[in-house]
Amino acid sequence: MRDALDGLALALASGNLQTVLAAEYPLAEAVRHLPRRGASIDAADRAQLRPLIEDAFRILSRCRQLGEAARDVVAAALPALQGYGRTGAMVAPRLRTTIDSRS
Repeated sequence: MRDALDGLALALASGNLQTVLAAEYPLAEAVRHLPRRGASIDAADRAQLRPLIEDAFRILSRCRQLGEAARDVVAAALPALQGYGRTGAMVAPRLRTTIDSRS
């Protein structure tokens, strides 16, 4: 999972659509192999998994930030663009004069 998320983060940072699309399959495969909700995990495995899960959340947050930055760049370049938001719902076009940033 960590490698798949790292790959997606690198793909998003590259700005290359084909690279981003290629990074989706390894991520989908990693998610498919995760234990299902309610699966029994013993205490020793839980202790080993905790730092890996924390890393995954950190990397996922980085992917989210890179995706939002890419969306903002496109929105600034194409103010009439209409598309889908993070939840999959249609997003109305809006005029953007700046790009959101966090330091």
